[in-house]
Amino acid sequence: MINQLLLKTSAIVQKEISALLPQTEDRISQAMRYSALSSGKRLRPFMLISAADMFKVNRRYSLRAAAAIEIVHSYSLIHDDLPAMDNDDYRRGNLSCHKKFDEATAILAGDSLLTLAFEILADPETHPDSNIRCNLIKILAENIGSSGMAGGQMYDLLYEREIIATYPQMVNMHWMKTARLFMASCLMGSTLGSSSLEEQQHLMKYAEFFGLAFQFIDDLEDVSENEPLSNNNIVKLIGYEETKAAIHELIVQARAELGFFSANGEILDLLACQLLTSI
Repeated sequence: MINQLLLKTSAIVQKEISALLPQTEDRISQAMRYSALSSGKRLRPFMLISAADMFKVNRRYSLRAAAAIEIVHSYSLIHDDLPAMDNDDYRRGNLSCHKKFDEATAILAGDSLLTLAFEILADPETHPDSNIRCNLIKILAENIGSSGMAGGQMYDLLYEREIIATYPQMVNMHWMKTARLFMASCLMGSTLGSSSLEEQQHLMKYAEFFGLAFQFIDDLEDVSENEPLSNNNIVKLIGYEETKAAIHELIVQARAELGFFSANGEILDLLACQLLTSI
């Protein structure tokens, strides 16, 4: 069930992103479309839409917000792959943006995707209530800046190249770099539905635990690549079995937060359970 829902949602989000991206043939537009329309799980938009559905939000609104958050994710991947960052030549089996085009184009394409996301959220088509639109913009900005995703990437670079991180430091890095965007997804979805503060808090904690488990699994998968683990890999710090145990505990905690919603949180619960199938 959950895999079918993921595929269905991915397809409609892909269509929405394609419609929102520039349609022109200039170089920067081509680079934006190349990266934003590449294959991916679309977990963040799925989480946003699922959270919005819990509050009976018009799907037209949640789909636009979901496209915005996936466009931000695409921008972050372009910049992560750059030579000054992770220096990756490939992304999801295809050439990374700076290899397909060039480094300057990749930087500008990433910048343009980031600003497009805020343009989408500011548009009345995303929601007729300007207060809700402002809240969406604020939520996204708070979670992807220096205290969120971008700051987490800075720590990622430092822990890989200069500093031997402790376990709490590593968890905080993953919280900033990965979990915060999942948290923004849940909070934006519930904000569209004018949810209560208590409901938002439970959803954000769910997304926090989910995001940490997601990143721990990503680190776990690096073990199978038969290459030395980087210093910022959680498995290198605490061990393989310990990482698996931590993932299980995080999923238990994520699912517990959904207990507040009873059956209304079923889809997000299935999404958390689906993570365990990859370890």
